[in-house]
Amino acid sequence: MKNKTIIISLFIFAFLICFTNCKEDNNEMTGIGLDKETVTINVGISTTVIPYPIPWDATVNNEFTWTSQNTSIATVDGSGVILGIATGETDVTCSYNDFLATVHVIVTALE
Repeated sequence: MKNKTIIISLFIFAFLICFTNCKEDNNEMTGIGLDKETVTINVGISTTVIPYPIPWDATVNNEFTWTSQNTSIATVDGSGVILGIATGETDVTCSYNDFLATVHVIVTALE
């Protein structure tokens, strides 16, 4: 029984050492993604697009920057909230350092 306890303890110890030391600590960001590729909204309605770093556990030190290709169709604020202004289509881009991700926005008329 004593040998079994020692073997189990050694196995757990080895597992913990490998788990904490074998993990690659490369948290360098290689890109950004968005939770949506396309959004369709009505004029006067808003939706939020959420950015995420790639890999998901990368360290993010600054805020994402948002721009609308055509603000007469849709605007976007610093939090990724897109507001439909007029019917049409445009792209909204999220940037972080040298990385870009784009969501296509379709704004339709209220029915």
